[in-house]
Order: sequence, then structure tokens, then C-alpha cells
Amino acid sequence: MLSVTQTVAVLAFAWLIRRIFCFRNLALAYKGVPSRIVLFSPFIALTFYTPLQWIEIPGVLLSRPKTYREDYDAFEAIGSDIFVVIHMLPLGAQFMLANANVIRDVSAARTSFPKPVGDYEAVSMYGTNMIGAEGHDWARHRKACASSFSDRNSQLVWDSASQTMQEIFTSWSGQPEIRLPVTRVWTLRIALLVLSAAGFGMSTPWEESDAPESQRSTSFQKILSDALDDLPWKFVLPNFVWGSEAEREDVAVAGWVGRGWLGKRARQAAVTFSALERHITDIIDERRESGFNEKQKDLLSNLIGASGEGEGGLTLREVTGNIFVFLLAGHETSAHSLAFMFGLLALYQDEQERLY
Repeated sequence: MLSVTQTVAVLAFAWLIRRIFCFRNLALAYKGVPSRIVLFSPFIALTFYTPLQWIEIPGVLLSRPKTYREDYDAFEAIGSDIFVVIHMLPLGAQFMLANANVIRDVSAARTSFPKPVGDYEAVSMYGTNMIGAEGHDWARHRKACASSFSDRNSQLVWDSASQTMQEIFTSWSGQPEIRLPVTRVWTLRIALLVLSAAGFGMSTPWEESDAPESQRSTSFQKILSDALDDLPWKFVLPNFVWGSEAEREDVAVAGWVGRGWLGKRARQAAVTFSALERHITDIIDERRESGFNEKQKDLLSNLIGASGEGEGGLTLREVTGNIFVFLLAGHETSAHSLAFMFGLLALYQDEQERLY
């Protein structure tokens, strides 16, 4: 009779032998294809969100490029625009592409190359959305969101951005010099105000005031910024440590994280995620209670209009999930683009004068 320890050891050994044989067969399947064989996948949390991402150990780890200019070095070293990374943990193979024509063909062939939806669980924490869906489900979300990307909505974004910038210039008038120590903080606020108007139909003035709407916008900006900064926690920690959806309604007892078993910093991330969800659902509830107006063409109105419309309609949780994804995709990306733009215009003042 084997002891528990011996049984576990035998099972672990059997698993290892089976994994080695599967790994060998996988490597043979790609024989003749330019490849890199490593122990750990370069796309798991251990190697993607820790300092290990910058370390290369032949046969064990692949390092990520530290700069944009280094992106092609791995392809140059192997002598091909396409190579496959074969890894044991987890067992699998992934193609690395640096050929524009191949990337286009792969992106277009959604059936042959489906999206690995499991990798998008973190961005689906508030509900399934267009980024975290595939197949028929993806088409349903795309149909609901497509109407937001129209000339009318683009005009709304332009008008909102113009209004915000005019208010900024007015606030600067009469000042001999304007100093912006951290441009990103400033452009994050611009992006949020424009997103609030074009995404939620909520126009908020640049100058902060004691008005409830202004205070609410400031609070929302802080929570959104914190949630985006804490998002890596959702990628690194498995789903079960966050608790069930029902548990997360009371963050104080939601899984290991809510109970503080993984430290105060992880628990604060859970509190932030919960607060952002309440903000988004409050905004949705207010819009639904005020009545849907077909003349409103902001993102929220379009998503609410698409919710509950027969079999293809979005649920309330899916509306929340899509709102979060658009905030995630549009907030910091727009802010960083604006920050670089203003920096370049400051460096090249002849181009600044042409723009003016």
C-alpha cells in the first residue's frame, strides 16, 4: 500500500513523462519550420508581467524586446519573418509573425484562426464584450457597437474635443507662462472629458467646480485611472481568488483577495474594480430611467438601444462590459497619443506654427 506522499510522487512522475512525450511530438510536428523551443511560454503571467520578461535563458525563457527597435531582432536572428515558439509549460505552440501579408491573412481568417478568448478574461470582468467574444457572439457584440463608429459620432468626438480645448485656452488666457510638469496627467483628463461626452453624453466643463456633476466626473476619473493601473492584477491572479460574481457584490468577503489573504495592495485593486463597476452601472441605470432617445448617438445610448432587442440583444452585464472595454481602449491610448503630440509640437515649433 503506497502512502499519500508516494502516490503523489508516482502521479507527478507519470504526468511529467506524458508531458515530455507530448512535448516531443509537438516539436516533431513543426520539424522544418523555423522555431524556438523553450520551457515556459512567453505569454503566461509569470513571464509577461514580471521582470522575467526581460531575461532570456536559452531553452527556458524568451525575453521580450525592451524597445520598439529591438522588435525585429528575434526574427533577424532566426533568419525568417515567421517562426514558431514551442513551449512545455503550458504545452503549446505559437507563431510569431513579422510579415504584413501573413498578418493580414491571419486576421481576416477568423474561422481558421479563432481568438483565444480565455486570454481575455481580465477585460471581461464586468461582462462579455466585443474584445472577449468570438464567433457568433462576437458578431452580435459588433453589430451592437458598430453604430457608434459613424460620421455622426465622429462629429460628436470632434465637437467635444474642440469645446474642451477652447475651455483650456480660456483658462490659460492672461498667464505669461504655462507649465505642465507631467503632461500625461493633463492629457488623461482631456481624454476622459471627451470620452464622457462622446461615450456617455455627459458634458463636463474643464474648470472643476463644486457642482455635483463636476465632482462626480473627477471621482470617476480617479477610479478609472486606478482601475487601469491595477488591471495587471486581473491578468496575474486566477479567477477563483477574486470570488464568485455574487460574492463580489460585497468586496469585503469576495474570495481570497477580498479577505486580504493576498495582501493589502491586491485587496485595494478589488475595491477599485468594484467601485468602477458601480459607477458604470449607475450611469447606465440613470440613462435607462430617463428614457432612451433615438436622437442621442453616443456609445451608451447605442448600447442601451441594442439591449434586450430579441435574441441578439445585449444583456445589462454585456452593456457594462462593452462600456469598460471602450474606456480601456480609448482612455489611456488617447491620452498618451496627445501627450506625445504636444511634446513633439513643443520640440518642433515650426510645425506648431503651421498647425496654428
